[in-house]
Amino acid sequence: MKPKSQWHDDVYLSDRCKERFLTVSDIPELDQEQIFMAGMAELADGYHVERDGIAVHSLIFTLEGSGILTTPDRVELIEPYTLLILPAQSPFRFELNTIDNYWKMTNPHRKM
Repeated sequence: MKPKSQWHDDVYLSDRCKERFLTVSDIPELDQEQIFMAGMAELADGYHVERDGIAVHSLIFTLEGSGILTTPDRVELIEPYTLLILPAQSPFRFELNTIDNYWKMTNPHRKM
């Protein structure tokens, strides 16, 4: 695997993936903390998110399993008990690490 230079917006979740996200429309108090959306996911058998740059900062707290992050500069393992910060307006791709085939994470998105 190597860094990418071309990006597109794409999301894939296998049937075994479970996600639950809440937004400001569900919990208006999130807006006070500048949080656009927050949720949890348990991922298996295929998952990826690729963005060409979005208008919110994304934080990924990995609880169990692992993922893989690809940016224009690097490819790295997303390990358990880590926090990954993806700045707004930056292209990225994160995906399930097929070796573990399991990834449990939380993913709040903060406004710029």
